[in-house]
Amino acid sequence: MITPDEFRRRKDEYPFRPFRIYLRDGRHYDVPDHIWYLVGESVMKVGIPPDDNPKSRYAERSEWVEYQDIDRLESLPASAPAA
Repeated sequence: MITPDEFRRRKDEYPFRPFRIYLRDGRHYDVPDHIWYLVGESVMKVGIPPDDNPKSRYAERSEWVEYQDIDRLESLPASAPAA
């Protein structure tokens, strides 16, 4: 299982390396910047961009994710922020 410490470590990396969170049920969430997620002890909160602007710098809503539901993490290429 991926632990909260793994997400804390990623949050502190400089430069930040974007990543994708894959859940066991097939859903996935992209994390383009360290401000897009909050780390708790048993759950984390992930920002979700607007449907009409997936490259937005700001989340429109958020989802709670339990660590036990995470299947794996995958690095994403770094990209310039959207305007």
